[in-house]
Amino acid sequence: CKLRKNGIIKARKDGESRGKGIHKSKKQNNAKAYERVSLVVKTGEKAKIEARAKETGQSLNGYINGLIKKDMAGREEE
Repeated sequence: CKLRKNGIIKARKDGESRGKGIHKSKKQNNAKAYERVSLVVKTGEKAKIEARAKETGQSLNGYINGLIKKDMAGREEE
């Protein structure tokens, strides 16, 4: 299994690429460690939030999680 210059993994002789197994394993580990939350915003707001996250040097997910942590800091669990 070798990487091409463009980063695409060549298929193995058995037809399965190495990347699929790695992706599946990561997905299973993430499912155990994380929960998903869906967020709905008005049209155009997502772009503004993404731009602000980029300004702060964070991913969209990291930016939103940081805001939540900041808001919840010092609060006791109910």
